Amino acid sequence: MSDTDSRICVDCQRSFDAIASIVLEKRCVFALRCDECEVIATEKAEHEKLAAEQKIITDAWEAIAPVLYRESDISRFPKKLQQIVADFDPVSQRGFGFSGRAGSCKTRASFQILKVAHFRGHSCATINGVDFAKLSIDQFNDTHISGGSCLGGNRQTIGTQAKRQLRRLADCDWTLLDDLDKCKFTPRAEEALYDILESRTSNLRPTIWTCNANSNQLAAMFTEERSGAILRRLVEFAEVITL
Repeated sequence: MSDTDSRICVDCQRSFDAIASIVLEKRCVFALRCDECEVIATEKAEHEKLAAEQKIITDAWEAIAPVLYRESDISRFPKKLQQIVADFDPVSQRGFGFSGRAGSCKTRASFQILKVAHFRGHSCATINGVDFAKLSIDQFNDTHISGGSCLGGNRQTIGTQAKRQLRRLADCDWTLLDDLDKCKFTPRAEEALYDILESRTSNLRPTIWTCNANSNQLAAMFTEERSGAILRRLVEFAEVITL
């Protein structure tokens, strides 16, 4: 059962007829705005919600990409890279390998590809060769992090944090391994790289990688035991572009 009651709109201050309802034997009026202002308020709330969601996505991208590579003038890329970025579809199950001289926009193009994937809802992660070498060592570091705690109340260590980062590199939809040849491939680093590539290729998760070295130079960076296996996973699951 319902009737109407005269109310003053909280936004436009005009009088309007609000529907009064009987709830638990009590007469209640819930409307605060006239119909016109209610439409405007709903649209505003929706806009603010979308803006907040977009900010979360943008903030996440800024956490992934260094400032230098968040935006790039694609028209300054070599034609080959311009076409790759323009045609990129993040649902692809093949990654990219960019090799060639320094300054050929390998890293910039890689981040533009990653940016497309990120803003289309794909999880992304990136690391450069120098940081990867450090991460492969840190995973065995039991030093506690001040103020850090894991699930279950256990104190977080540098090792648990590093292992979580390595796991993300293996599990996210798109991973960028930048300046791969800048990594000092100790046995631990080599094993960590193999584990990541094996996980990604076996689950058809594409990887982007860049290096200045050619294939022979890159192969020489690994031990004979793993060199072939690592190179196959880098090359056979990616479109390799030499610049």
